[in-house]
Amino acid sequence: MAEKLNSINLRPTLKRNPGKNINYIKKKQQILQVAAELILKKGFSSTSMNDIASQLGFNKAALYHYCRNKEEIALEIEQINLEHVKRIFGEINEKCDSGLDKLRHFYISYAKMMATPFGAAGVQIVAQPISDEFAQRSKLLFKETDDTIRGYIKQGQIDGSLAKLDVRWCDFVLFGTLHWMPHWYLEQGNMDPEKLGEEMFNVMLRGLLPR
Repeated sequence: MAEKLNSINLRPTLKRNPGKNINYIKKKQQILQVAAELILKKGFSSTSMNDIASQLGFNKAALYHYCRNKEEIALEIEQINLEHVKRIFGEINEKCDSGLDKLRHFYISYAKMMATPFGAAGVQIVAQPISDEFAQRSKLLFKETDDTIRGYIKQGQIDGSLAKLDVRWCDFVLFGTLHWMPHWYLEQGNMDPEKLGEEMFNVMLRGLLPR
């Protein structure tokens, strides 16, 4: 499972801290990678700090040197996903013009992210928040993404590349199909994530095109 998922380049992009050495940063990246894979396999609520430490081959006390608790790990995984999404937005700003083109580029790129441990684990983390405070912080992290996608839909409606449907419901449908993908994506099969994203988007497009 991990081998297939890791074939897509989505590595932790931790901010460099001058007070931390390279070995510390590499170990932190490894911890987040293992945590994401365990969450994907067992579910967020069923994955413990002991599980993560055991998979890494060291005791829980050593793990606490890098991460204070499971909530901190969850937030860092969410932050990794958010940074990846921001890079997608940067690509869109450089390459795409119409609302339809922007929406297509985002959808395919996001589908590729959902085929990685970090993207898929992020869905489970949001669905099983540790606390109300964590749920609120996750909601704030996602709001910028949500607002940007709705902006693409509105632009498409203005430039004529998309039908004038309810923006809110279009947004729900788009993210609903993307966030359900980790539940059925078969990494053992010959399903290229980019091709899969294209086909999924084309299926939905018939309901978005002007009539």
